[in-house]
Amino acid sequence: MAKTRHFFADAAARGYFMKKVQGKEAEELILKAVETICDMNFTLTDIVHHFIQKRGFAYKAEVEET
Repeated sequence: MAKTRHFFADAAARGYFMKKVQGKEAEELILKAVETICDMNFTLTDIVHHFIQKRGFAYKAEVEET
């Protein structure tokens, strides 16, 4: 389910950029945005991970829905 939502969110964002910025500039903007988002994602993941460790809380195991 998460992959499906991500797919549609990505398609919506791409469609918005393509509509607002015409031509080659749109593709360049999308590539730069994806690069920045990926960098931020890893950074935010590290911050959250260290915050949890610093506070002494354990990760909870995810319950798989059936």
